[in-house]
Amino acid sequence: RTFNFGISRSTYWLLFELTWRGNEENAAPLTRLLEINYPPLDHISLFHFDRAGKLVELASGDNLPFRQRPVMHNGYLFPLQLHAGETKRFLLKVESGGSIRVPLTLWEADYFHEQNRAFLLLFGTYFGIVALMFIYNLILYLFIRDNTYLYYILYIASFMFFQSSYNGFAFQYLWPDFPALNNAVVNPSIFLVLIFGAQFSRQVLETGSTLKSLDQILRWTIIGCVLMTGLCLVVSYATMLYLALLSMLLSVIAIMVAACINSWRGIRTAQLFLLAW
Repeated sequence: RTFNFGISRSTYWLLFELTWRGNEENAAPLTRLLEINYPPLDHISLFHFDRAGKLVELASGDNLPFRQRPVMHNGYLFPLQLHAGETKRFLLKVESGGSIRVPLTLWEADYFHEQNRAFLLLFGTYFGIVALMFIYNLILYLFIRDNTYLYYILYIASFMFFQSSYNGFAFQYLWPDFPALNNAVVNPSIFLVLIFGAQFSRQVLETGSTLKSLDQILRWTIIGCVLMTGLCLVVSYATMLYLALLSMLLSVIAIMVAACINSWRGIRTAQLFLLAW
């Protein structure tokens, strides 16, 4: 089940109960994995009482060093144990400076690892294809020296960086001991995607000569994103996230309108651009 609380500075508490109706007193404990598959969460703590009545806290989140996680995973995993005939309550505490989504999934451990291997293979294939696109277009730019290819490879690079940081892989493999970088890089990477994506679209759609009013909107959006990239250093994460979403909406609308108009006019590059979308 997924709980979605939007962008909020509040603290949310979720209480749930698990029961294992096993009858064998000497049976090994039942082990399950609780997954929260939303890597941008800042603080997550799972509380429960052990069999001796002692309160146990399992802490995680992208504001803690990666190695402090209960299970090494780009998302959040908490190992749960139940004994035969036992009912146990768990209390989950969630805080974050940005969007708060809590998608809860209870897994049997072996099945989770099987599915996770398939997911990592799929994600690795995706990143591999994108990396090949980057290298191919970089080679074209070095030979042709067309700025369209330059803006495209910068767009690909910034998009890959955003994806890897948003999905927790950059934290896991690039800066596991520096959690402060997590919130610091997400919003700037979004603005970089918007800057290079809008500039690439201006080049392909030739808005400077065909649609001057929409071109002005895109130019001011790019300038605004450049300024907001710098503001990410001093303005709160949540505020900059709102501004990033607003800038994204404005640029996507302007780009799509320009693509549709120029496609209707019969401009071939605009038709290919719209087909690619």
